[in-house]
Amino acid sequence: MKLLTEEQLLGVVKGKKVYIYGAGAVADLLIKRLKRYGVAIYIIMDSIGEYSERLKTKVSRFTDISTQINKTDVVIVAATEKDHDDIEKILKEHEIINYHTISDRLYVVMERLVNKRFKLQTHIVEHCNLKCKGCYHFSSLAKEEYLDLKEYERDIKQLSILFEGNIEEILLLGGEPLLHPEVEQFFYITRKFLKKGKIRILTNGLLLFKMSDAFWESIKITNSELWVTKYPVNFDYDKAVEYANTRGVKLSFFTEEPVRTLGHQPLDLAGKRDYINNFLGCYRANNCIDLKHGKVFSCIIPAEIKPFSEYFNTDFEIGPDDYVDIYAVNSAEELLEKMERPMPFCRYCNRDQIDRFGAIPWSQTEYKIEEWTV
Repeated sequence: MKLLTEEQLLGVVKGKKVYIYGAGAVADLLIKRLKRYGVAIYIIMDSIGEYSERLKTKVSRFTDISTQINKTDVVIVAATEKDHDDIEKILKEHEIINYHTISDRLYVVMERLVNKRFKLQTHIVEHCNLKCKGCYHFSSLAKEEYLDLKEYERDIKQLSILFEGNIEEILLLGGEPLLHPEVEQFFYITRKFLKKGKIRILTNGLLLFKMSDAFWESIKITNSELWVTKYPVNFDYDKAVEYANTRGVKLSFFTEEPVRTLGHQPLDLAGKRDYINNFLGCYRANNCIDLKHGKVFSCIIPAEIKPFSEYFNTDFEIGPDDYVDIYAVNSAEELLEKMERPMPFCRYCNRDQIDRFGAIPWSQTEYKIEEWTV
């Protein structure tokens, strides 16, 4: 069985004598995570059998101890997926049948948990001046709304406490973030609590020539990054780069070519999809962590679905298992572990039509529900 989650891992090792095959980076992470849950490891083994500087322990040679592995014991193959076939062949040759492999997905999860890696994004403005068709931030449907500075500072301070200031990146976006009348203050507040990590703002750039001196100074003083997404609209992006340079700011592009198609993820309004498989198979899960009013979501869609619900009078159920309340956890590790739980909200995503993602030409919205459901 290829293990995709820590829940699956803990299920197969429960009450078993645990052998680990592998002594590299995957094994290192696996051992740390099993110790976190109080799981005892009986033997660590590989094909060589030498002292491991990484693990700080002697590793047994598999062929020397293979006969002592019983059918009731469990072997966890701690290696990347490219090495699984070779190791499984060795295990089968020695009639080892109760083994499980660590998927590359689970490897990424364990690395994030062990090293407490955390990056997030947050809407500082809900509405947008571009109004893209089928926007999965739902900004084209949003009413005018700006994030309160005091709320933002309170939430970022709490996250900084949990992660001891070690947040990798905070991305300020929207909507169109440059619409916020106090946009420059977000850079200062973020840098106050984020001493080393990246601060980025992602904008469509259309308002850059109208931004105040205070805006440009705030980016420079806080060592933040200006990130622009190109769209096929009447705007001189090259001139924007030159203008940013005159203000002492480097402008970088999210993509070098203008957006030509929509990042479309069809919604299933009935919520009949398999949320666990959807979560495990989704590239957004914990790659688009969204901060919203004191809660973090592993995906932007449930965090930002409100404008869609209000505009089309739909009812999406969002429960406590769909987010983590940052004021209800005691550590970064607890927060990250909770984030790895599949969200029941994922039942509203129609991943059967994921092949349509990026296949619809870009245009501005016509305010039809089919832009988000077909």
